[in-house]
Amino acid sequence: MNLSLIYPTISLPIITISMVVTQTQIEKVWEKQLEDWRHHLFIILCFTTFYILQTVCIANVTIFTFKAIAYMYVIPTIMVLRNKQHIWWFLLFITPLIPLLIGLDLKRYSFINIPATLLQISSIALICFILNHCQNLSYQVKYIIALYSGSLIHFVRLYIENELHLTFLIALTIGTTFTIMGESWRYYFESRHEEAIAKLHYESKRDELTGLLNFRAFDQEMKNLSKRPNITNTYIGAIDIDHFKVINDTYGHLNGNIVLHTFSKKLKHEIDKAFAPNCFVYRFGGDEFSIVIFNANPEQIIAALNNVEQYFRDNFIKLPDNKTKIKFSFSCGFTKHLSNEHFYNTLERADDLVYKVKNNGRGKILTD
Repeated sequence: MNLSLIYPTISLPIITISMVVTQTQIEKVWEKQLEDWRHHLFIILCFTTFYILQTVCIANVTIFTFKAIAYMYVIPTIMVLRNKQHIWWFLLFITPLIPLLIGLDLKRYSFINIPATLLQISSIALICFILNHCQNLSYQVKYIIALYSGSLIHFVRLYIENELHLTFLIALTIGTTFTIMGESWRYYFESRHEEAIAKLHYESKRDELTGLLNFRAFDQEMKNLSKRPNITNTYIGAIDIDHFKVINDTYGHLNGNIVLHTFSKKLKHEIDKAFAPNCFVYRFGGDEFSIVIFNANPEQIIAALNNVEQYFRDNFIKLPDNKTKIKFSFSCGFTKHLSNEHFYNTLERADDLVYKVKNNGRGKILTD
């Protein structure tokens, strides 16, 4: 196999996918909600610089092998279809101009037909625009259609210019196929990695038994909440199931877990129904639960908690033996978060209210 086939069928797909990996990593840095605008400008500069260097590299290989811009549009096409950073639309259109703008000796690229090339890139951009609005198509299907369409457009252009050769047609078709295969594998492993990270992130913030948010999530959510300017009337509640130790000792820990799971499910349902998305429900361990509700008033919170209390007053929890039934109550104290007060201090005041309830008969909701 001569160099005219090795470059587009083997070397360029490898180079292209490697560069896509680089660009996606820079893109991930960009997506990390950097507050400082100077950081954004720095990432945009890195974004553009890396892409220009990549394009010049590919241009030097493809132009001197075929005197064509094959592969130069592949990276921006793939990145545009990710539909994340709008800068890729700009980079897609300036792609054919990069060799002319960067090259010191403009005669090296004098054979490039700029109007025809811009028309070609416009056609590819139109296809990408249409594909991005096809919600029922997966990303993999979109880039398969886009890359093969790009190759076909390239073939048509060269045919019109009487520059299409069989070797080039075969080489670019095989190379595009290898690029699609490489991008499929890259996207597969990227997706698996992101799913694993998302799962770990989810599990790190969730209570394993009930699925409610845990204390680690409380710490993070309260930090986020303190930064939001449109938050008013934030209330934090502490909730304990009454005599839960007796339930555990009498029916066993497994049945105690059933009580915890059933209670948490009903509590979350009622709080979410009344206040979502302005609320969080937590389990801190054992029978200790907490709620955070904002942009609400105490009467609404009491009404929602009364619904939970009424449900467990009227309904037993059936254990797996279908014979044993458990009825229980809970104690709750909730208080308003004060300005300039740390959320942990608010939580402590809510805890104090719970202890007051326990010392005065339990099964009540108390607020200050």
